[in-house]
Amino acid sequence: MFSVILYLLCIIISSTALYRLGCCCQRDRVISIYNMWKYVVFGLLCSMPIIVVYTLRYGIGYDYAAYEKYYDIVNNVPIFEYFRKHFEGVGIYYAEIGYYLLNKFSINFIVLKFIVIVFINIFLMITAIKSRLHCGMLFFIFFCLNLAAAMNIVRFSMALSLLLYGYIYLVANKASKYLLCTLIAALFHKSMLFCLPFVLLKEFKSHKFSVMRDVVLLVAVLGWPVIAPYLFSFADSLPILTRYFSIGAYKFNTNTMQHSYKLLLHIFVVLFPFVVIFRKKMLYDSQTRVMLRIFILEFPFRMLAFYNEWYSRLVRIPQLIEVLMVPFLLSKVQNPQTKLLLTLYYCIWYIFCFIYSVYYSGYGGIIPYQCELFR
Repeated sequence: MFSVILYLLCIIISSTALYRLGCCCQRDRVISIYNMWKYVVFGLLCSMPIIVVYTLRYGIGYDYAAYEKYYDIVNNVPIFEYFRKHFEGVGIYYAEIGYYLLNKFSINFIVLKFIVIVFINIFLMITAIKSRLHCGMLFFIFFCLNLAAAMNIVRFSMALSLLLYGYIYLVANKASKYLLCTLIAALFHKSMLFCLPFVLLKEFKSHKFSVMRDVVLLVAVLGWPVIAPYLFSFADSLPILTRYFSIGAYKFNTNTMQHSYKLLLHIFVVLFPFVVIFRKKMLYDSQTRVMLRIFILEFPFRMLAFYNEWYSRLVRIPQLIEVLMVPFLLSKVQNPQTKLLLTLYYCIWYIFCFIYSVYYSGYGGIIPYQCELFR
């Protein structure tokens, strides 16, 4: 339990410091590029507890040894040789180009871990500043949900931080910028290519077309168990994803489905308070509507775990919108007491999610914590 307390203290201390920074940031009517990077630097200083714990971890996470081995092998491989072997699908050279370049320019594995966590934090800060949301709450939710993942599925977590930045453009109806962010995220993990169709979730000028899209989305979500096998068959035929689906651990398997609808409880707990408070008013704001469309995709994405446990990581793609949606909707609550109670409610909920995930479920193998200084 000491390790859980250590992680939570790091998250809470960093989030509290970032909350104060966020108050200063929100007082600026216009944020210049200089001021934005000034806030990013201060944000990195505020999040130093998480950065230090992440950087100095040793042997923490089921994938730690694999990433360390990858670094040792590819660090001395010339760039053009890596590109060639990567596109040929040779062995360990499957990792995306973006992550390879970070390995290439890191003098050792400890420095690489530092670069990874700083990379994630920079995009969290930029997302908070660009969206005008309090960076403390945004940071808190992200790491309660993804700290263990960031210590395991490293490339995927880096891609998530880029996707989160892309979401602010999707919510703002800037489709081209969202697509660009998604493609850059795919340089760290190919699964981000699944997010390209999310551009269809934006607001369309034609109200009739938007209504038709929402109906199709609802039918697709409700009919997911029927649709899923055909979608995975299509994905399996794509050359860029063949490597994954050719491996037994990643195969789509309907014969070993384990239905557990408690996975869907998370969606209800997050959304219910806002439905009670805002009711139909939630649908009046275009940004909220886009967020809700992404959020509702948690239903089918959580059901992916029924077919293969490995797919459960993909739920983090639509779940990521909570990092924006919860602070955004909290900012719309007018009553100070109600806002305070809701903030406490969500803080308790996400702390519970973290404890349940890493302590009771043992996700990620990040307990007990081990430090490089005591190897």
